[in-house]
Amino acid sequence: MPGNLELISRVVLAAMLGSVIGYERERLSWAAGLRTHMLVCVGSALIMIVSA
Repeated sequence: MPGNLELISRVVLAAMLGSVIGYERERLSWAAGLRTHMLVCVGSALIMIVSA
């Protein structure tokens, strides 16, 4: 099982990558924006961490 630092870094990385995708979508005026994509990515990362 990975350590706490690795788990936190995975969640933070998911949030950062999700915010990049969300920023690009928000800039183009799509329906789902920065916050939506960031939450989906963080939620997906947490589900994968818990299921492992």
